[in-house]
Amino acid sequence: NGAVNDGDYLIIVPRVFRAGTTQNIGINIFGNKSCDVRLTLDDSTKRGISSQARGHFQPNEAGMLKLQVPDGLSNVKVGATVCGVQTAKKTVTYEALAKKVFIQTDKPIYKPGQKVLIRIICVDYELKPAGKKVSSVVIQEPSGARIMQWNDVELEDGVANLDLQLSKEPVLGNWLIKAKIESKTVTKQIEIDKYVLPKFQLDVKPPSYLALDQREIFVSICARYSYGKLVTGRLEATICLKYDTVTRNCLTEIKNVTGCVEINARELVDPVTEYMPYYTNKYYLQIQATFTETSTGVKLKEYARSPNMVEKSKIMSFTNVPQKFKPGFPITFKIRINYLDGKPVTNGRLTLEVSGRRFNKKSLGTLFRRSYSVNNGLISVFFSNVPIYTETLNFKANYNSGQLEKSKSSKALYSPSLSYLRLVLPEHVTAKVGSLGSVNVLYTVHENNLEEIPFHYKILCKGNLRQSGVTKVARDNRLSSNRNERSFTYNGRTIQRRSVNKFELKFNVTQDMVPSCRILVYYVKKDKETVGDSIVFDVEEKLENQISVDFVEAQKTPGQKTKIVMKAKPGSRVAISALDKSVLFLRDSEEVKKEEVMRILNRQDIGLMNARSYSKCKSPSRMPLETDASEAFNVSTKIIFIFEDSFVSLNGILMAAWSSAIHCLQLSVDTPPAELEISYVGTSCTAKLESPNSGLSNNCMASSKIQRPICEVYVNFL
Repeated sequence: NGAVNDGDYLIIVPRVFRAGTTQNIGINIFGNKSCDVRLTLDDSTKRGISSQARGHFQPNEAGMLKLQVPDGLSNVKVGATVCGVQTAKKTVTYEALAKKVFIQTDKPIYKPGQKVLIRIICVDYELKPAGKKVSSVVIQEPSGARIMQWNDVELEDGVANLDLQLSKEPVLGNWLIKAKIESKTVTKQIEIDKYVLPKFQLDVKPPSYLALDQREIFVSICARYSYGKLVTGRLEATICLKYDTVTRNCLTEIKNVTGCVEINARELVDPVTEYMPYYTNKYYLQIQATFTETSTGVKLKEYARSPNMVEKSKIMSFTNVPQKFKPGFPITFKIRINYLDGKPVTNGRLTLEVSGRRFNKKSLGTLFRRSYSVNNGLISVFFSNVPIYTETLNFKANYNSGQLEKSKSSKALYSPSLSYLRLVLPEHVTAKVGSLGSVNVLYTVHENNLEEIPFHYKILCKGNLRQSGVTKVARDNRLSSNRNERSFTYNGRTIQRRSVNKFELKFNVTQDMVPSCRILVYYVKKDKETVGDSIVFDVEEKLENQISVDFVEAQKTPGQKTKIVMKAKPGSRVAISALDKSVLFLRDSEEVKKEEVMRILNRQDIGLMNARSYSKCKSPSRMPLETDASEAFNVSTKIIFIFEDSFVSLNGILMAAWSSAIHCLQLSVDTPPAELEISYVGTSCTAKLESPNSGLSNNCMASSKIQRPICEVYVNFL
């Protein structure tokens, strides 16, 4: 393997570069000597360097370079020169950030002769005002004919206001408002119709689910005025059980009510229960309700239908069971049992059994078995006895003697020395802007290792590096010791007994972390193995400019004036609208909601990347699931990890240390080690893959190129 030397380094580069932004690049220098680092951003379709950044970095410290990303690039590559040695250039995805445009109207439906009020809002990826003009705004009637057009509409603080006076005899139907900013066009639909505002609303709610084992199946019908008061009147309701288009059974209720009534429709299901297990999913309820207001005789009619029927009303699921676990660490997860509407199940017994297999495929038998009483639909499980040599865990949950059953399996992450690190967030805590956030770092170490370990951490938010640092931890923080485990041989190495240590890592929570970030923590061993983990943490969805709008009085009579109190930062432009709630009884309003705005920030998170999707394999589905610590890096970065030794060869494992993208190929657990022979000829290198496993050489192909002193080799499954 070799040891970490002077000039060894780790460069963390976002795998998506966004036009017009500054990308923060993480730099770590190892060894004992400081080093000059130069980064370049090239576009292969253009000659020359598009952008560059330089810096001088001390060893074993967290460094960062800011690299400007110009507009108008296409095929982008990042290169680095470290300690005078130039690396191979890596291709990254280049993305132009489009502006987000919203169209608002004062209401969703208009009468002939009314005025349509239009507001256009344009913001950038940080939710700040963007653009100076709207290229065009067009209004079209149902036939597609243009009724009105504005060109080069000026934006003030990202907002433009327009209005359209409707004629007394407009074309009725759905009209379109189209706004174009640069190359982006946004459309909003409004309706023009002759209508009378309803005085009250009739709301028919079918059951949220329909299941064969339900004891009660309630349909809720409510009549309310727009200001919330219940309506007195006569209700006629018909509920039918249907099979496809065929009506099976119906019940009708006619009664005088005030406001709301619930009708139990279970009697419709009982007569056909014996046939249902075979055709359950084709049954549903259809509801028709007519309500006549007593005082005026005004009549409203509404229809609704239930979801299709299912056999069971309860579901069981595992929460936070890792797809890949880290041997030696306790596993904490939950089992959730709830009804189909999300309400928790509050009775019954659950039995959980955990079994496993060793790396040599021998069974470990039952490692954990326990019975739980179900009280609030959520069972918390703490499984601490995970032997370090465990390769596979199988979880089986059984509720009420087979009424519900669920199973899940998990495989161990690969580490050549069985060294692991795990991040654990505090429970029920959401990080708040302006406060300190924290994460617990658990890691395994040899019992006799008393050295101080430098842990590097990176915080990546919305696809960019926001914070980084190094925390040095001494061996005086032991959490537990695997005293029952003796030393054993794994991959040709003697694995010493290990203890689990823990420390708390704290960091500042800033506004640019909203709504979520990923924190990556890792350390590099003397033999160059990288041990790390990453985890997502949420930040309170608090926008930079907090605005509130409230009425001074809670209630007013028609014709009276009211006051509105608005709070925001000084100099803010606040746009408001007011609407008679009765209009919403006719049509739902598609207002811009906070959740929609927050999605602009959420979409910038590049997300977790599957190692297979980034592999060089032509048939990645044939690759095994075993992975190593590089999974921790597969969040929103592309790793350039360069040491002098390009490859290490272990028992049954071919591992490329040069790039985590091709970090590991499992050749065969039952065959001797495969050998990768690399030879240098002039300015190129060749690779030969040999293994005693029959036919392996015929199924694999190696291609390579040299960037002195690094030889980069990709091994592809054909």
